[in-house]
Amino acid sequence: MNRKGGSQHQHTTTLSSIGSVGGFVDGDLIKVPPYHFLHVLNLNTNVVRVVDGPCRYTRLDHEKIILGPEPMIAIPPRHYCIIDNPVIRAGGEVTFDTHKQAKLRHGEQEIRMAQEPFPLYPGEKINGNIQPLTVVAVNTALKLHAVCDFEDKEPVAHKVDVKEKGREAAEHDHRKHNARPVSRVAGDEWLLPGPCTYYPRIEVEVKDVVQGLVLKPDQALHLRALYDLVDGTGTKRKAGEEWLMRQTGTYLPGVHEKVVKTVDGHVLREGQVLHLRAKTSFVDIHGKERKAGEEWLVSNEEGEIHIPDVYEELVGIEKIISLTKKQYCVIQNPVEDGKIQLGKRALIKGPKNFYLQPGEVMEGFNATTVLMAEQALLVRATEQFQEVIETDPRDNRPIKTKLRKPGDKWLVYGPGEYVPPLEVEVLQRKTAFIRMEGANFYLFDLTPVLLVLFILVFIVYFLSRSSGSKPADAAVKEL
Repeated sequence: MNRKGGSQHQHTTTLSSIGSVGGFVDGDLIKVPPYHFLHVLNLNTNVVRVVDGPCRYTRLDHEKIILGPEPMIAIPPRHYCIIDNPVIRAGGEVTFDTHKQAKLRHGEQEIRMAQEPFPLYPGEKINGNIQPLTVVAVNTALKLHAVCDFEDKEPVAHKVDVKEKGREAAEHDHRKHNARPVSRVAGDEWLLPGPCTYYPRIEVEVKDVVQGLVLKPDQALHLRALYDLVDGTGTKRKAGEEWLMRQTGTYLPGVHEKVVKTVDGHVLREGQVLHLRAKTSFVDIHGKERKAGEEWLVSNEEGEIHIPDVYEELVGIEKIISLTKKQYCVIQNPVEDGKIQLGKRALIKGPKNFYLQPGEVMEGFNATTVLMAEQALLVRATEQFQEVIETDPRDNRPIKTKLRKPGDKWLVYGPGEYVPPLEVEVLQRKTAFIRMEGANFYLFDLTPVLLVLFILVFIVYFLSRSSGSKPADAAVKEL
């Protein structure tokens, strides 16, 4: 009696607590409203069964209400929930064991989308709250990670030319041609680009949201391959390889592509060039092979904007050098046929506009020497060369030359302009001692005059001694 009465008291306490919570219990009579459920424990078989509403359920003596009445799980449209230890279904129906207990997939999870309200079977639990589906916006993508092997029946990204087709037609083709399944293995990662709705799977984990990067016409993305892949242009890339994505517009980096930085282009203005150096051997954007350490110039003749490649280093911006008609300069280590000539020198006369090639050094600007009629330059040859004496006025071709040897000295007479060759150094500027402008006679050196006088004196002295008319001393004095 006491044991039975104790048991009865225990049931009464349980039902009273349930009734106080739900307001549906009246003694052994439980009113189960619509879209509610009970968990009833059979004390004889120790099996828990589910009673769905709406109904009026009378509890038997060997039964115990362990849960409920509880509202069923109602998932609104475009929402989902995660169920732990879900029941096993066959043909849409719950399967039971020989004891009429619902079979569970212990330790597993199941995602349930919007559907009719459903009860939780014994052992099932809802993990977290009901959540809305993730909407992937345009120019964004979800980075997904496979936690186990499975067959992915979601669309696979294909390229669609939106420019040739309308956007709506392109999106239609995108969905139409992307229905083939893909086998995923644990550890796989891929992108789900928007705009679309992401329907979660237990086998898939959302790692990150990838934002599209907008590239202006004068910008590019510096990318690095984390693994062997095929980039957005269909080019195969090796792990660790770096390249530039120059396509204008929005770009979604691939799942195995790392964005190093955004590279801004340099506007090539008139009178400026870019001085570049190759970090390693590669083929540039113009298809020319560059060796490691090679340097070159890029002007606006090759394009209005130049974006340095990942293997190009910007040394500096060089300005144009302008020589007037009255100027010249000497270049050390000139570049000829694309090769630098170390130790050589080159003479450049104006008028001319040019850029110093990499490795070239300019000794400075020099003004052309202007000689008047009564002026001359004393020059000396430092190397053997052929001096041009006269040129053909039609094509400026030399027609008369003279061999000069090292150490030779001579005068360059005016009037005119004089630019000393590389093999000549100017020693002195001279002015004529005797000027006879009417006769166009100018004497710059007294040495010939003195020589002539000496010869005359010698002749007179010799003649006087020969004739014997006067003593030689007297003849010299008279002279």
